[in-house]
Amino acid sequence: MDYFADNGYSNTVSTMQHPAGEHYEGVTYVAYQGPLEDPYVAAYDHAADQWTGPFKAGESILGKTPGAGIDNHGKPALVVDAQGYIHLVFGGHGGLPSHGT
Repeated sequence: MDYFADNGYSNTVSTMQHPAGEHYEGVTYVAYQGPLEDPYVAAYDHAADQWTGPFKAGESILGKTPGAGIDNHGKPALVVDAQGYIHLVFGGHGGLPSHGT
């Protein structure tokens, strides 16, 4: 079976931060935490039966300290608005808005 990505780590689609995916006009968009806790997005077109991506969607401040463990508290959450724009938030840890993007 082919998968949309081979670079997801830890609890990459944990329900703690949600939603991790949304369906919009025949396409399901999925966000997950990849290498160095950075956010990635992939899309599945149901009519074409085809994955697009994954695409690195930003750079998290988490996971950049050498020797630090994987920190899945900054996993991305994704929503698609009524105009089809994808909104992604990620990287927050500790409850302060300045800790996230």
